Amino acid sequence: MFKKYNINKLCVMNFNKEIIVRIFNRMNQKTTSLKLTSEPSSPFNTVGIIGAGLMGQSIAKIHLENGISVFLADKNLEVLSSAVKNLSEYVSDKNRLHPIHQQEEWNGFRKCNLVIEAVPEEYKIKSNVLKNIGPHLQESAILATNTSSIALQRLVKNVEQPEKFAAFHFCHPIEERELIEVVALEKTDPDRIQKLIDHAHFLKKRPLNVGNSPGFVVNRLLAFYMNETMELVLDGVEFDLLEQAASEFGMPMGPLSQLDSLGIDIGVRVGQNLFWTYPSRMIPSELLVRMYKAGLLGKKTGEGFFKYNEQGINIGRSEKTDKLIIERLRPKKEYSLEEIQNRLFLPWVVEASILLEENIICDSEQIDEALFHGLGFSHSAGGILKWADGIGMDEIVRRLRNLESLGERYQPTNYILKLAEANQLFQSNFQSNAA
Repeated sequence: MFKKYNINKLCVMNFNKEIIVRIFNRMNQKTTSLKLTSEPSSPFNTVGIIGAGLMGQSIAKIHLENGISVFLADKNLEVLSSAVKNLSEYVSDKNRLHPIHQQEEWNGFRKCNLVIEAVPEEYKIKSNVLKNIGPHLQESAILATNTSSIALQRLVKNVEQPEKFAAFHFCHPIEERELIEVVALEKTDPDRIQKLIDHAHFLKKRPLNVGNSPGFVVNRLLAFYMNETMELVLDGVEFDLLEQAASEFGMPMGPLSQLDSLGIDIGVRVGQNLFWTYPSRMIPSELLVRMYKAGLLGKKTGEGFFKYNEQGINIGRSEKTDKLIIERLRPKKEYSLEEIQNRLFLPWVVEASILLEENIICDSEQIDEALFHGLGFSHSAGGILKWADGIGMDEIVRRLRNLESLGERYQPTNYILKLAEANQLFQSNFQSNAA
């Protein structure tokens, strides 16, 4: 059954309490991380999507599959034409897919209840779209960004009517990941947030209403995991061992395969954006930048850390990337499987505790839910914070102290130290706060 929260003890995240009160009053005891028990309906019948790349196409596809008309825009005619061709098989009624090439045609967005910005993860590109779309929106429309790493405070400065603006972040790959992160700012209309939550349910997704922080929950944790992966590669850890360590811990695939699937270009953009926000806990990867400049972007170009055939099947390591690694390789270190797992996943425990301290998310269960449904972390593995609870806070502190010399990302936070001192767990601490 759905949990009933005491609104006075509910974390308010990074927007005002009035929004929380109004959302929860209208939600009638359903939480935003759970699916509805009855068949939901969407408040939108027509959706606009700006950006026809892989993410924009995927967002368009899920709407078309659910019977919602789509206006799809991209200034690159080749990209737009390719997207329309790929999407045409999902449209029984060809009149439900409307391509828009020139900005002069953006008046078509006046027919849309919801417009989602899904252009590349670069501030200059996104800010230009947000500046220019305002006059083409209907009065009751919602303008949502699919950003995964750029601060919403920066983006909203480009929005004509900030009450219309929110984040509606789909997780990659959309076809496999159920989570959508829904994020409001201080001026966001709470009724619009409720509509986004309802719409996510209609799309058969799991909306998670989180606080405003670059990377939100999923990409913030993913960035630290990928950051540590690059450090271990430069320490000479074999690819197979890295992939095995992550997969056995509960990830759906190894981190290098995941980077190749996501795209090295996206990894670089997201990493740069988050480094500017968390410079003391992240290490910029010069290796990824060199791969990006060399056009080694992963599956999309047929070569990243691995090489891929025309069917996208891994056919072995990339000699070009190996050369780039050898040029930067440190004196090789020997790691056990457990040591690699500690390096990859202890920063998650640290960052999760910071998310809880900052009230970006309300409880440890929601963090594990975000990993299950946003990253494909195995349910059988139990979740990162259930893993931490299983070995105990004293042991977490001991393992972090052993790695503390590597930097702030391995320093136990006050949150973790207080749990250890009180002999509490992440889960028991949430239960005592929610009671």
